[in-house]
Amino acid sequence: MSKSTPLEDWYPKDVTAEELDDIQSRFELSRPAATVLASRPILKKNNDCFNTSLANLSDPFRFPDMQKTVERIFQAIDKEETIVVHGDYDTDGVTSSTLLNWVLQSYGAKSSVFISNRLHDGYGPTPITMQNQIDAGASLVISTDCGITSFEAADYAHENGLDFIITDHHNPAEKLPQAFSIINPRITTELLDLYSLAGVGVSFKLCHALLKHGTTLGKKATIDLRNGLDLVALGTIADSCPLVGENRSLVKNGLKLLNINPRPGVRALYEATTLDTHITASDISRKISPKINAAGRVGDPMVSAKLLASNSIHESRQLVNQLKNFNRIRRNAEKSAYMEAFQIAKEQFASSPPLLLVVGPNWHPGVIGLLSTKLTKHFGLPSIVLSKDKNPDELLGSGRSCNSINLLEGLKHCSELLNNFGGHPMAAGLSLAVDNLDSFKIKLTNLLQSDTLEKVEKNHKHHYYDGEFTFQDLDEKFITDLEAMEPFGNGNDAPIFLFKNIQIKDTHHPISAVLSGFVVDKFSTKIPFTYYTPFDYSDFESAKLYNIIATPYRNYENKTCRLLLHEVFANQ
Repeated sequence: MSKSTPLEDWYPKDVTAEELDDIQSRFELSRPAATVLASRPILKKNNDCFNTSLANLSDPFRFPDMQKTVERIFQAIDKEETIVVHGDYDTDGVTSSTLLNWVLQSYGAKSSVFISNRLHDGYGPTPITMQNQIDAGASLVISTDCGITSFEAADYAHENGLDFIITDHHNPAEKLPQAFSIINPRITTELLDLYSLAGVGVSFKLCHALLKHGTTLGKKATIDLRNGLDLVALGTIADSCPLVGENRSLVKNGLKLLNINPRPGVRALYEATTLDTHITASDISRKISPKINAAGRVGDPMVSAKLLASNSIHESRQLVNQLKNFNRIRRNAEKSAYMEAFQIAKEQFASSPPLLLVVGPNWHPGVIGLLSTKLTKHFGLPSIVLSKDKNPDELLGSGRSCNSINLLEGLKHCSELLNNFGGHPMAAGLSLAVDNLDSFKIKLTNLLQSDTLEKVEKNHKHHYYDGEFTFQDLDEKFITDLEAMEPFGNGNDAPIFLFKNIQIKDTHHPISAVLSGFVVDKFSTKIPFTYYTPFDYSDFESAKLYNIIATPYRNYENKTCRLLLHEVFANQ
């Protein structure tokens, strides 16, 4: 009955009764909430863990180049120079660019947004995109969510008298590009507490610094930066950045805005995804960001940028219709490519490799990252998916890792065989010559076999839940405590509980591969549930007892508790 993992492979997290007593007393929590907090070291380490006030945000001028950066930007504004905000094509990049351009224009800047088109421009700033900005009259280009490894673009800008400011959150290489200035927390250990920022979080820091510096110059912006926190929340969640530290404050306050007063573009996205109740981080990652990303994957990413900047609900609905069409194209391209990629990966998996290296004929470059994500999730191994693009002699690829394997570090060891690479330890992009494929595979495979294969085998079957509870524990006090711990996501996982001896009744499929119904305990307590299943099935026997692994959350339609089921086990 379980989708993937037997109950014997699920373990309770190791928390002592004494620690639970201390946390429950210190934070005045319900027992299940204290159990959740006990396994969140970053949250429980101080008594102020529930404080998400924006007043706690750190000074943006901690960034080494921040003063130089804001002075150059205000100089450009005063001299009416043309400024281009050059963003990446995913949700993080689009929100980063939209936020920064909004603040720039509030000071009267002659600025605009340019989002790289993956099909025509490649990833991030390039010499060609820089020349295009020069041709358009720009004297200042500011990157968002990209640029930290754009060496050729930076050199080209420098040689042609174009000032280039980089704002990014990706890991730098051993050297830095020759830019006018760089705003990236990862270039100095002094900003270790800000390493979790998304590109839009870094953009927010720059915007905050612009407002502060503008005040010292006697210039007053016409906007309230807090009204841009919805963009910060969208980009941070979509990029799966850890929801801890300052991200926690930024996202929690951004989610409030997304629920109370969504901008027209976001409202149109809600309508297109039938979201009309309380919007959560999960809704953004599952339903909102895929539509925004679709434009960058298979179409024109400027459609997403126009949508988020729009002040018209009528225009927003038209733009969302374009996104829906892009998303249909993306789904079709992904479906056909995945069938091929899965068969290749399945054959490789039979030989117990340390990673899956799957090469396709001409899969759409906009879906290879999605293919890698699915393969890693299914097989429990790091994966790299490669496919030919416009250049028949080059392969473009995307990789996803798991089990704490630093894929980006592996690519660095293979850098002499790659044309380009970048990203995060758990998600990276790359390109290489076709002739280097065999050498690359051998070197990366040897690296993983000698260093990390044991981690994959050791951790692959281990799954953890926060604690075992009953439906009677899911009272109003617990749900209130749970909301105080939000937002949940990467770095602050939603709670997972074990419930035993449960009946499953009144099941139905509201949509394909989604099962709904009620779970009932021995006291006849009835709780609605949602279960995302790999197949359309409803073979639960209403009189039979089951053990379930599930996440509780508030049902905002009727203010009660609801369960998201992860695993279901027949009670032997």
